[in-house]
Amino acid sequence: MTFAKRLQVWFVVTLALTVGAFVYFRVGLPFIDWASQPQYQGPFSPVLGPAETLPPVAMLILELGTTIWLIYGGTQSERKQRAIVSRGRR
Repeated sequence: MTFAKRLQVWFVVTLALTVGAFVYFRVGLPFIDWASQPQYQGPFSPVLGPAETLPPVAMLILELGTTIWLIYGGTQSERKQRAIVSRGRR
């Protein structure tokens, strides 16, 4: 995959994560804050803490993984190309 295609994938993933973060912080987080009030104790109350912290951490991991792939993907394909060229010279 060329650098331009990897950059396109990185841009789309970053855009999707930005939209997801916007929706989470505008809609999801106020709902979790509302549901975690003491007068609304229910069977799902214990999972509200992890539900509040898990999506931002997952988005960060996805963004870091995509950025590392963007940088390292070219190195991987260059190594593969060098191996093919070195086999042809023998």
